Amino acid sequence: MVDLPARHRFGTYALIFALLAIAFSGLSKGAVWATSEVELSTIIQDDFGDDVIIDVTIEDDLYLREMETEIEGTVTFIDFSETEEQLRLSETKTYDELAQNSSRLGSSTFEDMDTAGTAAELMIWIGIATAVITAILCLCSLAQIAPTRLTMISGGFSSVLLFLTPVVWFILLPSDGTYSNINVLGGSSIFFQEDPKLPINISPIPSIGVFLSILGSLCAASMMVMISLYNNSEWTKDMPSWMIADDSIILPDSDLSGLISREGDSISFNFSILKSKPKIFLMPFIQIFLIILFSSALSGTWASYTIGFDEIQPGLGDEDISFTAEEVNMGSIKISYGTGFDKSWDEMGEVIGLSVTIGTIAIWMLILSLFWRLAVSTGGAQKIPALCQYHRIIDTFLITGGSLLAFFSLLYFTIKSPSSAELFSDIPNEIIDGSTSFLILSLMFLLVPFSIAVFTFGEHGAPIRTFLRSFDIPIPGESEDDPTVSSRSENFEGVATLLHDKFNYHRISGLPLATIGVITLVLLSLTGGGILAYKIIESSDKSENLQTNILYDLSYSTSISGSFSDSVDVADGQLVYWSFNQGPPPNGSSLFAISITFDYDETDADAFCDRLDVSLSDPSVMFDSQNSTSQGEVDDCSQINLELFIERGLECLDLDGLAITLDSDQVDWIGSYCNEHEGGVGNWEFSISVDDIGGPLENGEEVTITVEYLFGTLLIIESI
Repeated sequence: MVDLPARHRFGTYALIFALLAIAFSGLSKGAVWATSEVELSTIIQDDFGDDVIIDVTIEDDLYLREMETEIEGTVTFIDFSETEEQLRLSETKTYDELAQNSSRLGSSTFEDMDTAGTAAELMIWIGIATAVITAILCLCSLAQIAPTRLTMISGGFSSVLLFLTPVVWFILLPSDGTYSNINVLGGSSIFFQEDPKLPINISPIPSIGVFLSILGSLCAASMMVMISLYNNSEWTKDMPSWMIADDSIILPDSDLSGLISREGDSISFNFSILKSKPKIFLMPFIQIFLIILFSSALSGTWASYTIGFDEIQPGLGDEDISFTAEEVNMGSIKISYGTGFDKSWDEMGEVIGLSVTIGTIAIWMLILSLFWRLAVSTGGAQKIPALCQYHRIIDTFLITGGSLLAFFSLLYFTIKSPSSAELFSDIPNEIIDGSTSFLILSLMFLLVPFSIAVFTFGEHGAPIRTFLRSFDIPIPGESEDDPTVSSRSENFEGVATLLHDKFNYHRISGLPLATIGVITLVLLSLTGGGILAYKIIESSDKSENLQTNILYDLSYSTSISGSFSDSVDVADGQLVYWSFNQGPPPNGSSLFAISITFDYDETDADAFCDRLDVSLSDPSVMFDSQNSTSQGEVDDCSQINLELFIERGLECLDLDGLAITLDSDQVDWIGSYCNEHEGGVGNWEFSISVDDIGGPLENGEEVTITVEYLFGTLLIIESI
């Protein structure tokens, strides 16, 4: 560029540095800004007094608004034996979530991190936006379209923001802090009623995000230096040589060339020219309407369902569940994606997230297409011939590509989103009502004819127009499709408009609506057929792994089966151990409880009853100590009644009367869980003692023991 005038050279350098500042700052936003690594090695005691040995390494990656934590190491907990657990965990949480979690230390540290990240992120966004504006203004000022002083304003604002971003972030970020993470306990966390809040130090070390931001700020500062030199250079009315195309290049002509006029650094508008050409704004209005509608769809509800629980049990009411781009709404409850609440819900969040990303790109393409067509129609784009010579490619790529990309984002969601049966696998399909949002489906129908229309009447639609003419269908510009050569004259006269670019007749009534309608229906039919075929193939591929959900009625019944009696003589002050061996339960049932009665009658010649003490000293496996009565004492010649429950018994009893949807594997598992275990089978031992009360001739009592078994059976019957 040594042959360029100083004004062109500095302006070009300013444009290059602006683009570099945008690139580096944009990359820094999603990068890791700091890292922290801590080795935690300590021994603590759980709520039962057992030692827990923790030896882990915690690595924290600090982004602008969230922190990714990786924990790797071992946790050894010692109770009856020494058990070692290998830890390899990873979690990502926003600073706001970490600060609000009351079980963690250092909420103020995370609040400061969130403040630093929020400020830096906002400065980056505003800095990038103003840098984009600066790049556009540099390009336009080099092309003699816009005044140069505007570049000083936007460039200065952008360079200051981007230059101060890493500085502000570093000042607001705490230099160190302490927090806790219960995940370092691994599986031993179940032995702690509350988080023991082990202190984990965090000392941020700058990472790649900071360096990218610094590069962006240096580029922004260099951009501002170039802009200052550019504005102070000698003015020239010529454009840079890299903007000038060959004389043989065919450029589109402007139809609204008098709309914007410039004298020196002043710009004026003449809106009277629009009154005579209202029809050319039909397509832009339609495009703006679709952009607004599409933006609303992306940020709104993608799918909504209503679960009619009232049909199962009157009085339960209905539950409305909606899936948005950010979370799942269940009435007043909001569940974020990725929390592990439900695998299919997380899959729905991933599908919606990718669809939103694709759709956002499509929206910006459609917005840029509006500005590009406006620039072509007013003659501004033609003042950059090196760029405008690719008008056909740019126009088709932006508007047709954007509309097709928008359609593809919705089509991808429709195909890949989980079905209602997958989202609510435990709920009967007949009580689920709802599907994909009506707005999403409506936009899919609207985007197909829009894509066809903008391509048919666009720069690359000549083959389609020729095909339509072969059926004698009147269309605008039917007299010719050959481009008109326009010279690079001062006025750039021509016929390019916001709606069409090279048609002599702007007759909207001549649109082949019938043909577009037929093609739209064909494409939609093919699309619907493709979706149906995809679903069928996908279902057949997964059929071996899927289970049919059926509604079952559960009932739990108990029965007494067998009993026996025994007796034992217990002398005064003597401790006697008595035991019995419990055999396996009948097939298809399990031991629910054992009822034991200890009885004695005062046999001595006095009026006083001796004191009888009974206690369970050695239970069998799966004894439910929490809900059982395992000891007793009487001194009035009455009985001691012990009720010994078996684990799972009361739990399965709670299932009595329920109607739930199960697949075959779940039926087998529940049946085995409640009816086929060996709980209570084995030896039961009791300690018995008697204290004589009365005359000196007393010497203990005979204790009679009666044992009664109670068995339980869970019946799983398919609902009719």
